[in-house]
Amino acid sequence: MGRVTVFSIASCPHCQRAKALLTRRGVPFHDVSLTDYPEKRADMLQLADRLTVPQIFFNDAHVGGASDLDVLIAATDGDAAPKSFDDVMKAVLAAPDSEDLRLRIPDHAPEPAPTPSPRTHPPVVTIGGRALSYLDAVRELLAAGLDISDRAYNLTVYRRCFVGSQVWQRTHPIFRHAPVTRLTRLCAPLRVAGIGFKT
Repeated sequence: MGRVTVFSIASCPHCQRAKALLTRRGVPFHDVSLTDYPEKRADMLQLADRLTVPQIFFNDAHVGGASDLDVLIAATDGDAAPKSFDDVMKAVLAAPDSEDLRLRIPDHAPEPAPTPSPRTHPPVVTIGGRALSYLDAVRELLAAGLDISDRAYNLTVYRRCFVGSQVWQRTHPIFRHAPVTRLTRLCAPLRVAGIGFKT
């Protein structure tokens, strides 16, 4: 029996669209997930000479990506087409299975995603010789008059945000000799609290 192989990534909308289209058409396929098996990307690159996903194969024949599958279906579903897509798929699935091991899903289970180590202590920033939690530092910025309001920029309205220059004006005396990354780290809790940051 033949094989339809789809190289995909879990978060890819084009991959999801191609797999949903194959499923709607009743075409069984083997999903080689590059999310689960990142080592298979090298095989996909050798076979398709493309880095994008999805990459779809009918046995050993490279079809292309999701848009190429759309074009193939549109070309074979027309009244003037010599064969329908269903006839093409019957021929593909009736052919012998590919012997190329690069088109196979690995036999081993996927490696689990690494879990981040838990934070053992709350983040601290030193301001004026005082150790403050980020939340306390943000409270001081707000008390110092940081203007949080809706702002328009490039035809987009950003809700509950502040301008980076305001933070810089209020923190410059404190962070004069510190790297800018401290300012970025200081603004991180504002993002978590739903307050945007516009430079």
